[in-house]
Amino acid sequence: HSVDECKIEAKLAVSKSITTHNLLQVVKPRRRTIANKAKGISASVAESLEAYIDSSLLNTSGTTDLDLERVCRFCAPHDKNVIRFSKELEMYAATGALFGFIFEQIRFKAGNVNDLNNIISNFKQNDFTVSDGNTDVRIDKALRIGFDGLGELKDEDAETKGSRADIVETETYMDIFAVIEAKVDNQVNDKDGADSEIVTDNKQRVDATMQLYLCTHTIYLRQHARRFVWGFTVCGSVFQVCLFTHDVIVRSNGIDVATKRGRKYLVELFTNMSFCDKDQLGYDPTIYFNKTSGQWQMYVFENGKVRRCAINNVTFAADSVFGRHTRCFHCKTISESDSGEESKDVLVKDTWADQKRDLNENEDASNEATLLRTISEGFRHVGSLAGKYSDLWAGGIVQITGSDSNVSDDSTDYIFAALDQDVREKIPNRVHKRLAMEPVGEPLRIAKVVDETIIAVADAMEAYMAAWVDHGIMHRDISTSNILIRRDQQTGTFLNGALIDFDCAITINRDEPSTDQRPNMTGTVPFMSINCLAASSNSNIRSSCVPRTILDDWESALYVLCWLGTFGINYHDSAAVKLEEDFFDDLSDNSSADIPETCWDAHVDPNDRNPFSRRAQVADKIGNALLDVMVKARSKVIRAHAATLVQRSPRTQLAAIGATESLPSKLPDEIAALLPADTPSSEGGWFWMLKDMMEFENIGFSHLVDGQKYLSCADCDLAPLGYHDTTVTDAQDKEYLIAIDRVAYL
Repeated sequence: HSVDECKIEAKLAVSKSITTHNLLQVVKPRRRTIANKAKGISASVAESLEAYIDSSLLNTSGTTDLDLERVCRFCAPHDKNVIRFSKELEMYAATGALFGFIFEQIRFKAGNVNDLNNIISNFKQNDFTVSDGNTDVRIDKALRIGFDGLGELKDEDAETKGSRADIVETETYMDIFAVIEAKVDNQVNDKDGADSEIVTDNKQRVDATMQLYLCTHTIYLRQHARRFVWGFTVCGSVFQVCLFTHDVIVRSNGIDVATKRGRKYLVELFTNMSFCDKDQLGYDPTIYFNKTSGQWQMYVFENGKVRRCAINNVTFAADSVFGRHTRCFHCKTISESDSGEESKDVLVKDTWADQKRDLNENEDASNEATLLRTISEGFRHVGSLAGKYSDLWAGGIVQITGSDSNVSDDSTDYIFAALDQDVREKIPNRVHKRLAMEPVGEPLRIAKVVDETIIAVADAMEAYMAAWVDHGIMHRDISTSNILIRRDQQTGTFLNGALIDFDCAITINRDEPSTDQRPNMTGTVPFMSINCLAASSNSNIRSSCVPRTILDDWESALYVLCWLGTFGINYHDSAAVKLEEDFFDDLSDNSSADIPETCWDAHVDPNDRNPFSRRAQVADKIGNALLDVMVKARSKVIRAHAATLVQRSPRTQLAAIGATESLPSKLPDEIAALLPADTPSSEGGWFWMLKDMMEFENIGFSHLVDGQKYLSCADCDLAPLGYHDTTVTDAQDKEYLIAIDRVAYL
């Protein structure tokens, strides 16, 4: 079995007990008057269908109605022992005939076609491939709606055709409402004629559902306003309705159209779908087409306010059937006339996040919007961090306004509100969130040269440490997908890297020791630390009891660089890397060969034709950034009152090694007061002295250098902080010295 087949088999067992009546409630119109109208039309269409089938027995004119013959083969009672279909191709036409009759009757019984919220119809072709598909999967049959994949009527529907029922036929996933997969199954139903529901599964129905799974994946990929997806399987005379949610496939019991009750269920389903709100069909009404401006637009919600954005393009599409369905859009904010706010470019992230039931959004410590507000308010006036973090413009839970005028938070609980409680509890709760933020960047994997990659990672980790030190926020998902590259929009010049996606982040109170000693397996697997991987029950690594810390995320940053170094810094890397290597090899050999212009185009500064000076600048920036974040880590070295202040002759190496610009520029007043005011600095340095290395809270030692060992931070390896003279062998004379100006004071 493929991975996809294994995943779907694991999901199928979740929904076998869902009754057809329960699933029909998902698309039941919300307004009572509309629901009553749909109920009446459904009963009338069901009667017409029965009369249509019965007419085959009264046809004495000798003419042949091919559609009627196909429908009758579908609906013939089991006691007639009819061989319904021997080939799938026969089933496609019969399904189209049965559905087509129902759709036509719904429009006819409604009287005015404009009274229908949704016009459902068949795709004209059967057994076809789709032009915008990313696989060679063939679709048996498909249904479409009178509006396109993003949830709005097409202009030509009303203007060129004059009726919403007349639609332009195309064969793209953008236009598919639901896929129908058929399998030949002539097994006689052992149920009596009064029972229309088939509870047990067979191989044909499972295989058909697997095929639906593959098609649904591409529907999510192409339709950026799709919240969930419907699908149908038909095996012999048994139809099954499938609803693909973010975590499970909700399936009805088998609907046997060889029974009158089964046909009634099918008619009721399509009638409800024709009258229900668009969000009940899985579309997102908060993403819409503005005909006046000719733009796709979306709403962003925050604390009861609604703000608008115009969509420029889709930067990241949902690429899975199950999960968060994260999508990202490059948008332009739309300023209200009285706000005085200038329009700006923002990145809008749309995702379905896990959330425990009965948990208020503001009570959720891991709520991304809350974390980003904290970060934005804290860093907005810090110039060195400009453009390196996600600055929230607006964001919160998406809200849906139904035709009954009720406004509700969009969630799986809202989607399945009409289901029985015991059914709802089988479906994990997810909440639909949308965040608009700056900056708008490009994926890390479009870096032009290695320099850009390393600087972008360093910038992202600088923002990471600022969030940790100032707010106790741990990101927990450092990966290639969560680091962006920013460029000047006019010149394309590299600006900086930025850390995004705080979806997995949490706030930690560092003053209180953690009671949970287990690491948390959160993040992107290829970049997770060994400690976090050991938290998995499927891991072949010995389980860990070491709590998760910021060092796990620093380890992830290292793996990001290792990954890019192994698989390439960008998506077109093989030729680019070869060109760059040859270029630097030529320079090192003092070659006088002409330098390809493409090499210069790839660098940040096209006027800087000295790659070695450029690399030196990169090294300086990275060194300073790493030194800065390491100092900010505030790893405790010595407890208060544990050391003695002494004056010793400073080691030459200690004075010469290491940058000091990120360390304290001057000693705190209470420390400076301990030093004799008349002591010249040339007579020696001042140190904190310990007699026993075990008295340190946190310390590391270098290798032996001329009889000395230099002391470093054991967490981040910042060095040298001090030194230890190993030539002193008498235990009473041993000293471990930490320079007073190389540590911070808390």
